[in-house]
Amino acid sequence: MSRDSRTALITGCSAGSLGEALAFTLHERGLRVIATARNPAKMEGLRKLDIQCVTMDVVDKSSIKACVEQVANVTDGRIDILINSVGGGHYMPFLDLNIDDARNLFEINVFSFLEVTQAFMPLLMKGKSPGSNASKGLLVNQTSISSVLRTPYHSAYSASKAAMAMFNDTQRIEVRASIAITRE
Repeated sequence: MSRDSRTALITGCSAGSLGEALAFTLHERGLRVIATARNPAKMEGLRKLDIQCVTMDVVDKSSIKACVEQVANVTDGRIDILINSVGGGHYMPFLDLNIDDARNLFEINVFSFLEVTQAFMPLLMKGKSPGSNASKGLLVNQTSISSVLRTPYHSAYSASKAAMAMFNDTQRIEVRASIAITRE
């Protein structure tokens, strides 16, 4: 395994998640990975590979702040890649939709991405882009094909992913000079 000097921070790395799969893959490719999840017990598989695991609840401001401080201390104040991979779902017919559950879904699928990104932006702006020593970190916001598909019983989920996709497209324009942004 070649060693890559870049550091990637990934949210939503609980066992069985897309975040966990990304953490495994980037670690295998030689990147330094910092995996986060709300429940540290759900990151045991990553910990066994000596992947650094940090507790962060993406809907709790104090938890985000504590994570930023911890990561800054162990990375000399820099990350090269931020992958917002945390997410939730709520699937039911619109007429039966629980509005409070839909609000919570937007909290996770949209506002947590924004809050985590704003909190880590100072570290990401000091990062370097792939294949270069130039200063330019990479932000990846995991959305979903559901952001553009019309699938019955997915109205709240699809709307939350579409909202994040639009934020992502706007972020790309606004911070283009500072970092690179991609939507997966």
